Amino acid sequence: SPLNQSGFASSGVSSGNDGSKVKSIVKIGNTYTNAFTHSPDSSSGQTQSHSNVVWSNSTSKSVGGTGVSGGGLIANYCCAGASSTVWASKGVTHGKHYWELMLSTRPGEQHADTWTASGVSVIKEGAGGGVQAFAPIMTNTAGALTVPVGRDKNIINGDTLMFALDADRRIVYWGINGQWRNGEPGNHGGTDLELAQGAVFKAFATLSASSSKNTPEGDRWIANFGSKPFRYPLPPGFDSYGAR
Repeated sequence: SPLNQSGFASSGVSSGNDGSKVKSIVKIGNTYTNAFTHSPDSSSGQTQSHSNVVWSNSTSKSVGGTGVSGGGLIANYCCAGASSTVWASKGVTHGKHYWELMLSTRPGEQHADTWTASGVSVIKEGAGGGVQAFAPIMTNTAGALTVPVGRDKNIINGDTLMFALDADRRIVYWGINGQWRNGEPGNHGGTDLELAQGAVFKAFATLSASSSKNTPEGDRWIANFGSKPFRYPLPPGFDSYGAR
């Protein structure tokens, strides 16, 4: 569906890239976004499991959940500084996990602001409840993966990023709108990850503060961890993030 200036789908019915039908705007919390009228046909023939994973800002500088909305599936910039970050509510150490993030840029813009990014972080929770996060914003260090969306001008408003994490092999794949960018899940390529003892992998999203003085509203990430049918087919052997 076409996107309006707020970055959300306007009314109408169109076909997804996989041939599935998209129903015009569906409300999630106080925000509207697209929803599929049926599960996409998967060439892998797999059945998608339901996932209850949502965004969590308990490890970010957001306060009182104000950086997360839409039933926990919409992440937006919060509070102070150049950017803020949210993580998936569940960490994983084993299994094959797939999820999708739709980019919604600030009103009137096609591209994300500088620090907007997403990927896989490595989280280690301390005995006192503190959290040490290895989730670099612009570079891939400490065995994590960061897709610097704000600096990749090939990624625009309304694009869907796909992630396939093979936690057993410690490899992650990512792509855009049905096309894998760094290999093919289960076949070749991918980005190697590292997992320290006592740590877990978590999907994460970083949001820039708006660079516009006239538009305080910034970028958003709208997540599907498996609570509804995915836009694109599950890679062979993978399932919804955190479902198993």
